Amino acid sequence: MARSSKLPYDQVNSKRSAPVVAVNVGNTHVRWIAFAGEEVSAQGRCSTLEAPHQPPALPGGAIALVSVVPECQAALERIWRAEGREVFVLHAGCDLGLKLGYEQPLRLGADRLANALALWHGYGPGIVVDAGTATTLTVVDAEGVLRGGAILPGLTTARDALWRGTAQLPQVELELPGTAIGPSTEASIRAGVVLGHIGAVRYLLERMQAEAPSARTVLVTGGWGALLAQEWPGAQYVPDLTLRGARWAWLNAGR
Repeated sequence: MARSSKLPYDQVNSKRSAPVVAVNVGNTHVRWIAFAGEEVSAQGRCSTLEAPHQPPALPGGAIALVSVVPECQAALERIWRAEGREVFVLHAGCDLGLKLGYEQPLRLGADRLANALALWHGYGPGIVVDAGTATTLTVVDAEGVLRGGAILPGLTTARDALWRGTAQLPQVELELPGTAIGPSTEASIRAGVVLGHIGAVRYLLERMQAEAPSARTVLVTGGWGALLAQEWPGAQYVPDLTLRGARWAWLNAGR
């Protein structure tokens, strides 16, 4: 079921030429992309902690919102709706063009829904690795069923837990180490946290593809995605995948 890498915007209704701002409220950052028709006209990000008090200055148009932080989402929604803007919120109750095989669909993160939408409608069955504050893996099979996936601590979360939970280990900058045998405490932490994370996700990918053989495509997104994707053979790094999934959902809402 190979599909074009471009989302099928030419198959949706007349909203496809309208301006829309896709917004992703994550645990650490609020990221947004403004679309003018098919083209990206602007993009930016700000701190999630600061966003309710200093909302991002967004271009005009409807807003397609994906959020995993309810308090920030509620504050931003109030601000945008008071400005008279249309706000579409992606959630499991929307008509997604996917079947949800998740046992508790309403607890499935909106970011994972958006990722699955962008994967399925742009690429077909596969797995999305979203490497942010948490690293999530989300599987869509050949029948268009979002089967579920896995959640593990992201790189920064794992590093900070190690730093806060020990008396002598330092907080280090994270980067891809050249060796697994760290010659210093700092290098050992990088080897353990970064290479250990890469190995954990690689193992999960292997297990998931054994359980869902049609899920061959692997897409990687999220803040740490560019660093990690190079270590998973055949993976494609798509930095704006979540936001493109949000736009697809908005375009198809109410068809």
